[in-house]
Amino acid sequence: MIGNFSFRISEDTIAQTLGISLEGEKYFKTKQFKEKSWTQFMSRSSVSSVNWKKGVLRSWLMHPWDEMVYIIQKFVTCEGRYNIVYLYHIKLLLHLKGQCTISLPYFLLQSLTKMSKTIQKQKGNEDKSLYHFGLIKIVIEFEVQRRGKTWKEFLVADQIKDGEDEQEQ
Repeated sequence: MIGNFSFRISEDTIAQTLGISLEGEKYFKTKQFKEKSWTQFMSRSSVSSVNWKKGVLRSWLMHPWDEMVYIIQKFVTCEGRYNIVYLYHIKLLLHLKGQCTISLPYFLLQSLTKMSKTIQKQKGNEDKSLYHFGLIKIVIEFEVQRRGKTWKEFLVADQIKDGEDEQEQ
C-alpha cells in the first residue's frame, strides 16, 4: 500500500508488467541443484576449488560470463556483492543461455518478498535493505496506468513528491 493506493504484487502482475512468460521452473536462491553444468563458465584451474556455500570469485569465470554475471547481479538480483558469484547466478546464466528455463516472475517475486521481510525486521535501518527500485517503480506505473491514471495523478493523489516537484520549490 502506498498512501491510498493498494494492490497485490504477484507472479502474474510481474509477468504482465514486464511482458515475460510465467513458464519455467519455480527456482529461487535457496534451491540447490546438483548438475555440474556450472563448469562451462569457469576457468579450468578454478573448478577444483569451488565452494558454492561461500561463493566463488567472479574473476574465476571465463569471459564473457564474468561480465554477464555482473549484469545479473546489478540488474536482476540487485545485491551489491559484485565480486562473489553464487550458484543461483549460474542458474540465471543457464536460463539466459537457454539451457534451462526458470520462471523469472517467480524469482523476482521471491526476491521482492525476501526484501520486504528483511526491511520489516530492520526498523530505522531500511535503506541498507531496499533494492529493486526499478522493478518496484515499473510495477507501480503499470498498475497506475491499468487504473487509468497518470504518474503525476498518482503522486498528487497520494501526496508523494518526485524529484521534479522538489526542484521547482
